[in-house]
Amino acid sequence: MKKLHLFSSAVAAASLCLFVSCADLFQEKIAMSVNGAKIANLSSLIVQDEGISQLDAPAQVFASQNEYSDRIIVTWSVVPGASSYRLERAIVTEKNPDGSFTVPDESEFDVLNHSKYRYDTSVVDTILTDPTYKSKEYDYAFFYRVSAENPRLKYDSSEFTVSSAGKLLAPPRYTAATMGESTTQIRIEWDRVDGASRYEIFRSLNEDGTGSVHVAFMTGNQTYYANPIDASYQGVNFYYTVYAISSGGVKSVASPIALGYSLQEGAPARVSGVQIVSGRGTSKETDPKIEIKWNAVGGSNISYNVYRTSSVDSAMLLLKQGEKGTSFTDTTKSGSNRLEQNVYYYYQIQSIDTSDKNGETIIYKGPISESGQKNDAPAEGFLLSPPQTISINKKKGDAGLCLFDLTPAIGAAGCPIEPKVKDYNDYKYKIYGSDTQNGKFSPLTELSSASLGVLSEGFYRNINIAAKKFYKVSTVNGSVESSLSPVLAPSPYAVKSAAATRSAFIPGVTVSDDNANSNGVHDVKITWEAPEDGADGYAVYRSTKRNSGFKKISESVITELSYVDHSDVAKPHVIYYYRVLSLNSLGQGSNYSDSQAGWGALTAVQYMKEYNITIMNSQKKLTLMHKAGNTDKLGKESAYGKISGSLSYDAGISGLSGRVIMHYENYADYYIIEKASTAEEIADQAAWGPYFICTGNTNTSAGMDTNGTMDGTVQCSGMYAGSVGYDNIKIKGGAAGGGTYKISRNGFAPVDVDWTVGEK
Repeated sequence: MKKLHLFSSAVAAASLCLFVSCADLFQEKIAMSVNGAKIANLSSLIVQDEGISQLDAPAQVFASQNEYSDRIIVTWSVVPGASSYRLERAIVTEKNPDGSFTVPDESEFDVLNHSKYRYDTSVVDTILTDPTYKSKEYDYAFFYRVSAENPRLKYDSSEFTVSSAGKLLAPPRYTAATMGESTTQIRIEWDRVDGASRYEIFRSLNEDGTGSVHVAFMTGNQTYYANPIDASYQGVNFYYTVYAISSGGVKSVASPIALGYSLQEGAPARVSGVQIVSGRGTSKETDPKIEIKWNAVGGSNISYNVYRTSSVDSAMLLLKQGEKGTSFTDTTKSGSNRLEQNVYYYYQIQSIDTSDKNGETIIYKGPISESGQKNDAPAEGFLLSPPQTISINKKKGDAGLCLFDLTPAIGAAGCPIEPKVKDYNDYKYKIYGSDTQNGKFSPLTELSSASLGVLSEGFYRNINIAAKKFYKVSTVNGSVESSLSPVLAPSPYAVKSAAATRSAFIPGVTVSDDNANSNGVHDVKITWEAPEDGADGYAVYRSTKRNSGFKKISESVITELSYVDHSDVAKPHVIYYYRVLSLNSLGQGSNYSDSQAGWGALTAVQYMKEYNITIMNSQKKLTLMHKAGNTDKLGKESAYGKISGSLSYDAGISGLSGRVIMHYENYADYYIIEKASTAEEIADQAAWGPYFICTGNTNTSAGMDTNGTMDGTVQCSGMYAGSVGYDNIKIKGGAAGGGTYKISRNGFAPVDVDWTVGEK
């Protein structure tokens, strides 16, 4: 430790007074050296540059917005002193009512692609490898946060800087073309795309869009195009695709294909009266039936084509060609076009007049019916489906019951998927239970909408159901019952008696200091007791904040009642908070333990370094030992800790040697929580108390040859309880020059640490 230089120089000055005049001593400086280097100024032995303790946060983190269809590019500013960066991503899948995205909580961020260290300041995050207009990621927002790091120099990582929402350049998700509205043009419409500076429209004669040719560019503020049609192409089917183009010239993937045609002279009238006869929640996925009917169009050679779109795909799907009657039942239950749960379907009818002129068959297509998704009175159908969102928890205080929360099923008032036609169904919900996941599920109860109470935030809440290990739920509409939901299991109660070790020796884990991380911090062990009803597994989460910012640190389901956190990034002087989530057999859970604070023990070397921060700071407060004249250093004085306690200094001469006694009494300069500004932080600071509280002596004795020894022991309490012994430190040539410190930590065997550690 550099303080030893000063102690031994004061001793040497006292000893030399026996052989030289005091006047000579005042006139000259005594030569001193450390490892052979001459020291001209005593203050250089004590005052150290503070340097960097924590890196600055990246000033700017940008995530590309609507620039690329398959990737997001993330960039950030260079941070001086950083050797690498930690990049994390959070995905937000739901928009706010105003269309914005809420910045995610810290616990929602995960290291991008499991790569903890980034060495440049830009990353290409590939979101989609085979994007299509159906890719759900176009509706998501991607947030990134970056922290600067330098583990080699032991700098504290910077705070995170969070980007704005990154988004992919989406294609138009809804496209439509007029079908028989005009004899001279086809009007194509599409939805506006965020970030589009213009749109490009292509046209094909093929149903799959192959062989498309460019027909127009439109500016980004226009979402329609009127395609002129020559009379010779009246009634011909054209297939249109639209691409959004970013300001950088990047083109999106293709939109859904929009079928359009112009009206022919002599075409039949538009079909009217298209309506759903049966099919608004009246059949289920295993036996789907959506029945529609329409008014007949006059003429002897009239037939009809039936088309379908949906709430997830605006492309016109031809279901039936040449229907002679005025009704049709959609029973598609296989293939990519099958009817699915939780989707609204829209039906439109096209009238066809097949005439014979001069031995040639001519087909005339009437205008498409006004019963599509964008029309005022759509022909809207859907399958009876179980609720999309269901959560189950054990009821506290009553092991015989579970509490259900569920959203109304599609087609019911309050369903998150809102229909176009506000003709709501009054459903019942049937709940089944089983004691085995793959066993027989027996009905437990049937609940009417009236008995479920008032919706709260889109849920029917706190429904009491007899306790079972597994459940399924169906929706009942009259005599029809939907398919059963996937298997559900109640979330177990929270674990009991959760705890985390604090600077502890962990048998079998912290046996050797070689097992600590590169920051000199050992592992933390988290323990708990099983919840009252048991659990099938557990997950452990960690944060540097008491009530937020938690991340799951256990990679697989834990089946024991403990977990050892070996963190590569854990640092001294940092409190970590842990909470345990109990899981059911499906790996689900919602009940966390209270957060528990813990931190790893320090290696003996790191213990000396952390302890020395307080000791070195205490010396700066003394005045005698910093005076220029050596005899001026003799005497007594005291300094006081910023938080508590005192340091007394007593340098004198005893016979042919000098003696410096330094005594610490409950001395503390730093809090465990050093930065505190909010009321909660200030309260936590007081509750956790000082970082190191030191009591004991660090004494130096030296003879006229400036060689000597140190003695004394300092007991430490606070964040890291233990002691530092000086009895084996040697003074050579007026400076520390050999020996070891004796480091004792609770539970660990004493360790000798080389004297050079105290010089750092």
